[in-house]
Amino acid sequence: MSDRPDEIVVRYDSAADAIRALKKMRRFGLGSPKDHLAVEGVRVVLVIVPMALVILGLIRFDHAIAAYCGYFALRWFDRYVKPALLKQFGPLFPANEITSPLTMVFDPNGIRSETTHGLVRANWSALPEPRSFRDGMIFRLAPEQSLVVAASHLPEGMTLETFASRVHAWRAGAAA
Repeated sequence: MSDRPDEIVVRYDSAADAIRALKKMRRFGLGSPKDHLAVEGVRVVLVIVPMALVILGLIRFDHAIAAYCGYFALRWFDRYVKPALLKQFGPLFPANEITSPLTMVFDPNGIRSETTHGLVRANWSALPEPRSFRDGMIFRLAPEQSLVVAASHLPEGMTLETFASRVHAWRAGAAA
């Protein structure tokens, strides 16, 4: 619990606990942001379209095979080669980053997220509306970065409804 009445402190023993909570709230990916869902929908279409064009007689079968080869080569690159290149030549991250404790502080100014490896701050006016779930809330900081507040990790005596109402009041105050 915080010493300041105008802030809410949420702690995870490890960042891995927060990742598990995020996956639980986004069951089957359906709780993901709309842009993530749109990308996954386009991926499905990219697999279906070449064969549909062959069936309609608009392209030859070998063209569909070429399209599939290119598509799967890009997916393979993104899945295996890109992470290896980033690991070799990209910024260095501590090996134990996922096991370090995670503390998030919510106050009228915004969110502050702290680990032993870094600090992230975001003002309410710079953040989109958080997503509410039965088990908690997800705050999207960047296209591939979110913070999750599981109801089970809220300070003792605080309900998810109380937390959500405070966050909405702070967001409204920042927008005014």
